Amino acid sequence: MARKQYVNEGLGHSLMDLMTSIAVIFILLFLVFLHNKNEEIASRNRQTETNRDELFKKLKRELGADAGVEVRKDPGDRLTLLIELRDDPDILSFAFKSHEIREKGKVFLQQFIPRLSDIVCSEEAEKIVDSLIIEGHTDSSGTDDSNTELSARRATAVLIESHGIIAERETADDSDHGRLERCFLRLSQATGRGEQELIKKIDGKEDEKASRRVVIKVRVKSMEQRKYQGEVAEAGIGN
Repeated sequence: MARKQYVNEGLGHSLMDLMTSIAVIFILLFLVFLHNKNEEIASRNRQTETNRDELFKKLKRELGADAGVEVRKDPGDRLTLLIELRDDPDILSFAFKSHEIREKGKVFLQQFIPRLSDIVCSEEAEKIVDSLIIEGHTDSSGTDDSNTELSARRATAVLIESHGIIAERETADDSDHGRLERCFLRLSQATGRGEQELIKKIDGKEDEKASRRVVIKVRVKSMEQRKYQGEVAEAGIGN
């Protein structure tokens, strides 16, 4: 009887040792999987940042020479580049409660938009650029709803003006057969931020005139997004 109990206990210990070994192996395999997954994500993030930095350098080189144009990285979004008109906000600023583009702004857009579209719609950039965002802003006067609507109208006015410039250029030079216009339409969007991002003076008070503005953003694709879009294209989805 004692021998049988000893055998059973030995078998029980062996099974427990086996289960423990299997559990340890499973945990180790899971840790290896997590490590590889984290490395893959880190690698994609590094590639995304490389793409953003290369586009940033190109935008800064090609557009930075324009008076008043500042290209910088968005501190709140690692995928976004900002194009702002700090030195002369009157270029794309608006009168009180108005969404009409000043004549000075129209002249600026005639020169600026073709150069910007040439960059973001180039064969190289088109693979990594996700969107071209025209973002409208207001000062703090008015209600939240009215400011959001007004800022969206300002952004839309600039988008419509810009599209007209691209379409006119494509008509004059049909060598691209509308490719640039299609690209611009696909990438561009207008949005209103209302009074959420006011411009402040040195003394901390609101600069109402400078706050009534439009900011242009270029957002790059994440590597996950590019991978997904490539899989969709290979599968022929949407064709």
